[in-house]
Amino acid sequence: MVSCAQCSLDTKPGEHLCCHRCWRRYHWECFLVEGFPNRLDEQALGARRVDCRRPDFVCEVCHFRDHFGRVPVEERDWYVCYLDRAVTIDEFHMDAGGMGNTYSLRQVAKWGQAFGVPTMIAGTLGELHTMPADHRQLSWFLVDKAASFSTLKRMRSSLWNYYRRMPGLPEQLIPTSSFRFTHRMNGLQQRLGSESRQDRVFHTRLLNDLVVLYESDYRRAEGERKVELAMGNFALHLYFTSGMRPNEAFEERVVRFAGSFVVGSAARRMDVRPHFRVRTKTQTKTERMHTVQVLCSYATLPPCVLMPGKWARVLLKELARVGRGPATVAEQAYLFATPEGAKWTMNWWWTAHVVPRLEQLQQEGLGGLPADADLALYGSNSPRRTWNSMAASHPNPVSVDLRERQGRWRVGEKRKVKERQPMTSLYADPDLYELLLATYWLSHVRTPL
Repeated sequence: MVSCAQCSLDTKPGEHLCCHRCWRRYHWECFLVEGFPNRLDEQALGARRVDCRRPDFVCEVCHFRDHFGRVPVEERDWYVCYLDRAVTIDEFHMDAGGMGNTYSLRQVAKWGQAFGVPTMIAGTLGELHTMPADHRQLSWFLVDKAASFSTLKRMRSSLWNYYRRMPGLPEQLIPTSSFRFTHRMNGLQQRLGSESRQDRVFHTRLLNDLVVLYESDYRRAEGERKVELAMGNFALHLYFTSGMRPNEAFEERVVRFAGSFVVGSAARRMDVRPHFRVRTKTQTKTERMHTVQVLCSYATLPPCVLMPGKWARVLLKELARVGRGPATVAEQAYLFATPEGAKWTMNWWWTAHVVPRLEQLQQEGLGGLPADADLALYGSNSPRRTWNSMAASHPNPVSVDLRERQGRWRVGEKRKVKERQPMTSLYADPDLYELLLATYWLSHVRTPL
């Protein structure tokens, strides 16, 4: 085992950053800096576990040697190295922070070990040159795992992102970019009859029955399970009301959320509907570093059953009951978290909370779901599409401009097509009362099953 250059403890495979020049290694938890300005959370000043998959990592000592032609000796030399470490962290944080790519690469590697394949993924450029040019081993894996083409496309993207960062490797020589690999993928897609699709919209009856079932589960629960179901109910009402992207709501913190409510006399004084805000980081590639506050009306226009404000209060009350309320937790504590403080993810919530209840509704003949309905058509983007569909439905459709502001669909691409960028959306500045319409006027949706 090779020790960490920071703490001198042994490093584990897949849990450290390794310089591809001098093989200097760091635990990802040890590769951090302190004392620099930071408007984000503490994780912004350190490496993340997902950064361990990067083959292009170069340590600060090698970067210093590149510029000075010698190793660092003096105190100011090591300060420059410290600055370089911060530069590397900033660069790496421009990548998505999810573990999806890491899990995909590990899955490929484990499959290769199970079948005795000498090398599934090259660790260095030299190792890549010794492998078969067509990289059929990757296609073997994809054919074996061809349960869903959307998953296979993510696998291919993870492999491409990994090789794209390999120093000295031109993009046209990346294994997944070859014409043979592309033909094999296209042929697999054709054979599976797969095509890209959007997650299905929840029609009103299904959404109503899901809300009733979820609330009844909460009322029967006790102890920590009751807190978890309060979180789940609030997540359901919040996502279907606000149109947030997957995982965005789970970035919110307990303390700052508790202070975001404008209700009662405060709302009357401002002459607006009661509402609250959820602070999150945008997940788009062009604006990953931006933090926004998403507006959400406290309640929706009857007969819509969504009541995010009610469930927000229920959740804060449950958290306070178990000692995790805003008065007792740290400022950085997540609103949606396990008792140990681990942040929820959209994939976990959807799999553990939503899917089992959809299956129960289907078994009981509720929600308007036929017995043979494919529940896999509903996914983590269904709440966002359902919100947009409800806001656009009659008799009280919300204007396109307000829905785009609420959904935070950026206008960068639209500038290429001027006719899609009307002057009104550029120069109009709706007030708070009007902005809240996007989360208040939510009408019935009747979509075919």
